[in-house]
Amino acid sequence: MISNRFYFSVLAACLVVYCLGAVMIPLMDIDASQYASISREMLQRNSFLQIFDQGQDYLDKPPLLFWLSALSMKIFGIYDWAYRIPSLLVLLAGLYATGKLARIF
Repeated sequence: MISNRFYFSVLAACLVVYCLGAVMIPLMDIDASQYASISREMLQRNSFLQIFDQGQDYLDKPPLLFWLSALSMKIFGIYDWAYRIPSLLVLLAGLYATGKLARIF
């Protein structure tokens, strides 16, 4: 059986690597940079119900990612790491929920 100390040290190492990658590696994927741009444009236009991508209507994705990213950019400023904070928080919530479910079963 794996000890709790080993489990938490591996989990902490994974989180440190993920956080360093979120801060140090710029947005380079086509989708990630496009979604960050949509969130920035949403924040600058103050238009949270009608979503634009480079001035054109954008209807392809559900807006929750854009709303959370725009809120994060409003709080922390328009940075690429601010775009990634909601995804990190959802990752942590998912890890917590999965751990709780595993302990129940």
